[in-house]
Amino acid sequence: LGMAAEVARSAIEDGAAAASRPRRFTLFGLIGVVLALALAAVALVQVRQFALLKQSVVYQDDYVVLSLYQVEAEYLRLREYWVRAQFETDNFDRDALQLRYDIWVSRVGLLHNERTARLMVGSDDYVAPLRKMDDFIARADKVLGPTSPRPLDVAVLAELQPALDALGGPIHSMSLSAAHHVSEQITERNAAVRQHNQVALALIVFLSLLMLVFGVMAMRQMRLLGDRQRTLVDLTAHLREAQRQAEAASEAKSVFLANMSHEIRTPFHGLLGMLSLLRDTGLNARQVDYLRTATESADHLLTILNDVLDMSLLESGRLTLTEEPVDLRDLLREVEALMRPQAQLKSLALHIDADPGVPEKVRADRTRVKQILFNLVNNAVKFSDRGVVVLDLHRASDGDGRELLEFVVTDTGIGMDQTTLDRLFKRFSQGDESRSRRHGGTGLGLEISRSLARLMGGDVTAKSVPG
Repeated sequence: LGMAAEVARSAIEDGAAAASRPRRFTLFGLIGVVLALALAAVALVQVRQFALLKQSVVYQDDYVVLSLYQVEAEYLRLREYWVRAQFETDNFDRDALQLRYDIWVSRVGLLHNERTARLMVGSDDYVAPLRKMDDFIARADKVLGPTSPRPLDVAVLAELQPALDALGGPIHSMSLSAAHHVSEQITERNAAVRQHNQVALALIVFLSLLMLVFGVMAMRQMRLLGDRQRTLVDLTAHLREAQRQAEAASEAKSVFLANMSHEIRTPFHGLLGMLSLLRDTGLNARQVDYLRTATESADHLLTILNDVLDMSLLESGRLTLTEEPVDLRDLLREVEALMRPQAQLKSLALHIDADPGVPEKVRADRTRVKQILFNLVNNAVKFSDRGVVVLDLHRASDGDGRELLEFVVTDTGIGMDQTTLDRLFKRFSQGDESRSRRHGGTGLGLEISRSLARLMGGDVTAKSVPG
């Protein structure tokens, strides 16, 4: 009882631990998901920040601003040479002015691209000055273009001087606007990087706290697992000890039952002998009836003792088979001789037959085969109120092709439903378990019969329907 209480208490503790495990694992899973999300957020912030730092748009815009500065610088040089060409007509080098003009035109041509348009989109400081420069170039090409005649026409230069001077303000405004736009982009990028740094720092702090919580829970879980492992080791030791004690108790019970059965049967055989001798003395009809009742009760009690002895021997593994040559047809005649009086008392027809192909003799345990057949035929007679009981013997084979002898007992009795069939071979179980059942018995005969059949390499099965 103490061992059972210990096992029960351990089972309750294991049940409580098992109930708390899902909650712990759910919390672990939730923390794991949050941790994964936090790591993904940190990675996303880092990728975004890296992309901002490597962003090439700002560098391209810097190149556009540089191009605008070069346009303005070349414009100033061109204007200087333009003025000198008008006042130094005798010794002025036309090629120098042509070079300055060509360089400035090439710089203006570089402004006609997608990068400059994207940087200056929506800005009046870009569209109008660029159109003015293009208009001026179209007019100046008549003097300084690739197809212009020589020598230099001073009058044309003077005519174009006001248009050239008018380009100074728009070109300077365009350079300032581009520089301002790039400065705004750099400011926005720095603000975004700063914001990403703050978010990344907050995520790292959160991730560190989460890792700390996860570590604490993991350490606690490891400690709980260690305690549980020690508890399971102790419980295993207790269960092994309980199993050893239970096996010892079962062995002691089997030995006790076997010894008691032997001890009881010895005086019981003497009692049966005395009853048999008493039957041969002069008795009146009433005394003969009393003696018959006493003999039947003694036979029934002897059957119970034999069943208990067989069950104890089977449980302890000490039941041995004695193989000997057995005349099968002679064995069937013995079973018929034992069971025919009972069948006649109930007006039942008893038919016992063997197929011609059945061998005359086999090696088997005669006593145990006879015991099995007696149990089966006795049950058939006991549960049949009319009709016939048949015992057939024929040859059969199992699924492996091994040849077998099959004894088939068939009756026209009350029959059994599936529930009864399911418990038919269970110890101390009977088809009718009500208190008012008509047929007696210990519920051991069929289980013993099947155990004996399996011990001999066979089996006992049943098929039936109610009625």
